[in-house]
This record gives sequence, structure tokens and C-alpha cells, in this order.
Amino acid sequence: MKNRLIQLLANNEHKAAIKPSIYNADGDVASVYIYTAIGGWYGVEAEVFVKEINEITAPKVNLYINSGGGDVFEARAITAAIKRHKSTFNAYIDALAASAATGITTACDKVYITEGGFYMIHNAWTLSMGNAKDMRQTAKLLDQVDSSIIGDYIKQTDNSEQEIRDWMEAETWFGAEDAVKYGFCDGISESTEEDEAVENATKQKWNLSAYDNAPKALIEQPKLNEEPEELLVFDHVLHERRLNMLAVVAA
Repeated sequence: MKNRLIQLLANNEHKAAIKPSIYNADGDVASVYIYTAIGGWYGVEAEVFVKEINEITAPKVNLYINSGGGDVFEARAITAAIKRHKSTFNAYIDALAASAATGITTACDKVYITEGGFYMIHNAWTLSMGNAKDMRQTAKLLDQVDSSIIGDYIKQTDNSEQEIRDWMEAETWFGAEDAVKYGFCDGISESTEEDEAVENATKQKWNLSAYDNAPKALIEQPKLNEEPEELLVFDHVLHERRLNMLAVVAA
């Protein structure tokens, strides 16, 4: 069974229970780094992130991001925790904020992107199994997820709902200037040169070939690893539970 989501997760490094790197938590300015995927067994888990940032007493937090995305529900929990936090959060996209990672930036007071960085939005993905009725229900739930994400982007920018829907449908990769132009970012940070930003992104070993329109500079050659049955079962059960949770919330 081939699936782009499985390919994206399986071809990236396995990183379990990763903690966000936090520096100067009790000073004037704390620095938090998310240089990994979003979600449980392959990146930073929301529960871990929330516990870590709740220890921060600094009035200002700089959140540095280089992430190819991940679990939208984990990102939603991280977003909620940032919004609740008493500190001011400024996001700095050091190279890449794609998919679920962009949702985290919408919770921050200001968002800056490095020259040469990328900001990508797209429609939600998931895994599903069942009959035609099950597939229609899954599609309905994905529509609800997309609408929630669109609402965040509308609040963040001055773009219309239809513009954002079109960009998500097309899987749009905004370069730094366009990310600022269309309101997803507030400005371009000057601390990193373009070639260094691209180098940093590829150092994270993101395999972005599962995405349709990833810039060539960010695409690595796919690894020839197998898709184990355990991975298929784990992902299906995990996402089925989260879709069911969304159905209860939506109801």
C-alpha cells in the first residue's frame, strides 16, 4: 500500500520523544528551537513541548523553526499552548516551515523568515481504510480540518478565504519575499544568508519528495527503505483515533 504520508514519515529520520531545545528560560529572552518534525514518534510531541515551555519565565520568547511539518493535531496543541502562555512569542523561520509547522507560527505575535527560507501550506492529509461510506466520512473530516487551518491563516493575513483555499489546494511554497508579501510573515530576518538557509534545511535530512511542489533545492533523493506492516497499522490506528476525536469535537 503506497501513501504519500507514509513515504514522508518513513523516509525521514526516526526521532522519538524529542524535546525542544530551550535556552535562557528564566532570563529576559528565552530561545526555543523546533528543528524537527511535529508529532510523537518522529519529532517533537505536543505534551513534551507544553511541559517544557511552561517552565519559561522570560517575558519574551524567540521560537526558531526549521520543520517539514507533521501531525496537525499535535501542532494544534502546541499552538494552543503558545497562545495561553504569558510570554510574547516571536517566530523565526530559519529555513523551512511547511505544513503543520506553519500552524504553529500563527500563534506567535510576530513571524520572521530568513532570506532563502520557505513557507508551505497545503490541504490536510491522512490515512483511511474502509468502505465508501467510511471514505466519505473521512473526506468530510478532512474538510473540517482544512476549514480550521484556513481560519488561522485568515486571522494571520489579509487574504480572502478563497485565495487561501486555492493556495492550499495547489500546495503552495512561498519564498521569503512572498511569505511577507502575502502576510504569512511580518518581515525577513537578516541573520542568515540564503545559501546557509538552504544548507540548514538539507542538513535536517528532510525528504520532501512526498510533497508535489517542493523546491528542488530542498528535495533529497528518496531512501530505498521498505514500508513495514507495523508502520501501516500504527499510522492507520493513530489517525483513525484522531479523526474520531475531531468528529466528537465538531459535533
